[in-house]
Amino acid sequence: MSHQISYWEKAFYDQADIVIVGAGLVGIQSAIALKAAMPKRKVWIFDKSAPGEGANLRNAGFACFGNIGEIADDAKRMGMDEAIALYRKRFEGFQKLKETVSEGQMGFEQSGGFEVFRKGQEAEYEGLLNEIDQINEGLFDLHQKNTFLPKPTARLKINSAENGFYTPFEGTVQTHLLMHALRNKAQSLGVEFYEGFEVEAIEPVSLDRHLVKSVKGHSIECRVVLVCTNAWANDLLDTEDIKPARGQVIVTSPIATIPWRGLIHCDKGYIYARTLGTRILIGGGRNVDFKNEETTVQKSNEKITDYLQEFIKDVLTDEQDFSVDYEWAGIMGMSESRAPIVKEVSGGLYCGIRLGGMGLALSAEVANQLSELVLEKYH
Repeated sequence: MSHQISYWEKAFYDQADIVIVGAGLVGIQSAIALKAAMPKRKVWIFDKSAPGEGANLRNAGFACFGNIGEIADDAKRMGMDEAIALYRKRFEGFQKLKETVSEGQMGFEQSGGFEVFRKGQEAEYEGLLNEIDQINEGLFDLHQKNTFLPKPTARLKINSAENGFYTPFEGTVQTHLLMHALRNKAQSLGVEFYEGFEVEAIEPVSLDRHLVKSVKGHSIECRVVLVCTNAWANDLLDTEDIKPARGQVIVTSPIATIPWRGLIHCDKGYIYARTLGTRILIGGGRNVDFKNEETTVQKSNEKITDYLQEFIKDVLTDEQDFSVDYEWAGIMGMSESRAPIVKEVSGGLYCGIRLGGMGLALSAEVANQLSELVLEKYH
């Protein structure tokens, strides 16, 4: 049986001027920028779940600028200049985010971060020492000092190799506070949220008008549509090269003997851990099971969560008697290229996607570029 649409529903949805698909960090910040510039336009955000399903409230709460191992790994795929430029985009993007949401509003703590190596990985550390000068030189104007410093790990009192890399610029965020602040800002400007509205297709009506169709049979014709669904973008834009990448996160029960505070990276950034009060939050481990993590199914992968627990016991604390109090998975959008896709797909249809697991750092810059593309044409 076909879905029934009432006269009132049709009249209601006909009011939209700009439709944004995806109520995540990019979608909300794009809406804020567009509504601030065009206050009389009706800017609506649609999402199939509340409040956003991808990684927005399912991330690990890291600023995520990057570490030496990750930058060097990226350089193998895209060249060192591009890898350094990506770090810059992340850092500058996070500064843009702070123009909308203050550090206090998002619970940001610039704790600094260590990249550590397991015992037996000393050769990896030595190899990265050969990269550090080039990376620091490429970023020197950004911080006016060296971004990464070789440092002994003894102060952490963990079971790692004796040397690692430290950066004072990394930090952590309380993700729920950030999302509350962004949503409140958007709503104060008059942005309207419609969660539970699952978009099934976007079809062209004319050169610069599109029909946004829901799975329940609603059709909204509007001039501007922004797709900000990241890992789910292929469902609506089948020309984009994006693979879903599931990220596992666990949070321990309270541990009395955590010897360190702040955040720690390991394995080229594939493992990331932070203290959360008296608990340890740890995420990642996709490199243990890449293939099975290429999915949008938000389900724990026991192979990886066991691996993360073993890392806590083997490296991060001597405490062996803890349980896992929270366990979840968030979905990221990845490809061989780590650069976001921000473009006009066709007349009036835009996308800001492929955040590469760095959405918290990159979202404001992507939203800024996306809104500027729209404003150039429709302001």
